[in-house]
Amino acid sequence: MKIAVCSEGTDLDARMSDRLGLSPYLLIVDSESRDVGVVRSPRHPGNGSGMQMVGLIIAKKCDLLLTKWC
Repeated sequence: MKIAVCSEGTDLDARMSDRLGLSPYLLIVDSESRDVGVVRSPRHPGNGSGMQMVGLIIAKKCDLLLTKWC
């Protein structure tokens, strides 16, 4: 299973980001292989940045999203 995590940093020790659209990074965690991929977000506040993040999550074929606020 692939899990997308909105993050303030580039590793699993980083703080989880408060908002999907304003998150600086998206961590893609494969729960089976325990691999972690890092994607820098295309952050453009006010220009549909949340939907851009959703597009990234879909493109990476994630099964689950962990975030505090959408």
